[in-house]
Amino acid sequence: MLALTKRNTALFFRDRTSVFFSLMGALVVLGLYAFILRDSFISGTGLPGAAEVTDLWLVGGLLAIVPVTTTAGSLGLLVSDRYSGRTEDFRASPASAYVLTGGYVLSTFVVGCVMSMMTLVLCEAYVVASGAPVIGAVQLMRLLGVLLLSVLSSTSILFFVTSFVWSEGGFSGLSTIIGVMVGFVAGVYVPLGMLPGPVGFACSMLPVTHSAALFRDILAGPSATEMFSGAPDGQLETFRHDLGYDLYLGDWMFPEWSGVAILAVTAAVFFVLAAFNMNRRRRDG
Repeated sequence: MLALTKRNTALFFRDRTSVFFSLMGALVVLGLYAFILRDSFISGTGLPGAAEVTDLWLVGGLLAIVPVTTTAGSLGLLVSDRYSGRTEDFRASPASAYVLTGGYVLSTFVVGCVMSMMTLVLCEAYVVASGAPVIGAVQLMRLLGVLLLSVLSSTSILFFVTSFVWSEGGFSGLSTIIGVMVGFVAGVYVPLGMLPGPVGFACSMLPVTHSAALFRDILAGPSATEMFSGAPDGQLETFRHDLGYDLYLGDWMFPEWSGVAILAVTAAVFFVLAAFNMNRRRRDG
């Protein structure tokens, strides 16, 4: 498992094009925000401190997007191995399906963690340069915990989905769809509270949406509370709902711990499903 992990990780970072395109979704979000969305968000709030809250809100969305796009990019190697027949060589070895699955999952997890940590460092440098305070130790530990869970959940889900893709062309199309849709699901292109009811309901059931909500609450929650300290009652709650800090099913609000639970459960369930699918294909082959 460790040998396969090392091999897959090295191949991913050796391919600079793959690394770049795995960040394309985050780069598109950053460009749209910087040139189109930022000023309208700040002017729409009209309160002191809106620039800091808006920047931190964006960072929360980016931190939710990068684990998805980078793990999807890393899993392109699985499709390439399957297309070239290398996976058949791996299956002929004594290694079990769970070992083979673990090798691909672990390498993808490592790639997602490295790229997400780099994104966190760059985003922190940006917000500090813009005038926001340096992130505190407790806040940083909470961020890292959610980040690891987000990467693990994205890795397991996308590995399961990729296990059904057999052509490099099909994977390229899948990656494009993921890169486009993740910005909407994370509530960056359009704030979640402004989406139509059924769309918002569907988004609230997805792990990446809960990941974005957790990141935003950790990063921008205290600043948002301070920004609305003198505002009329109810404005803070409306703001948190509209901007995706709090997620709802109808009138019921998801508690904060539910986001962590959803990420952990999906990571475990989809890992088992992916391993089962690989084992089934091994028996059928």
